[in-house]
Amino acid sequence: MSLREFVVKQAEWRAAVGRARELDAYGRQPVGQWPYVWALKRGRLLLRWYDYAMGRVEGRAAGNGKIRCALLILGCTGEIKNPAAYERLKEQFFAELLGRTG
Repeated sequence: MSLREFVVKQAEWRAAVGRARELDAYGRQPVGQWPYVWALKRGRLLLRWYDYAMGRVEGRAAGNGKIRCALLILGCTGEIKNPAAYERLKEQFFAELLGRTG
């Protein structure tokens, strides 16, 4: 498994999706203002907006009640490849959506 992947239990993924739905900025932000928070897209994709980029966490069934999560961070010029940025996105996923450390 690469730096850009991790595995969670299905129950944890469902909890993260529920929390992202609560925080979903699309329904709360005024038109034209970027949301700097989590949002949900198509039930399998969680987005976290930054002032310079968008982080994605996509979940896919991995068997045995597990979900394999893949990370991607896109900036205005394309994919951001800094390993520290991916570690931070993973930390934010666990802290902000599950209320714990990874």
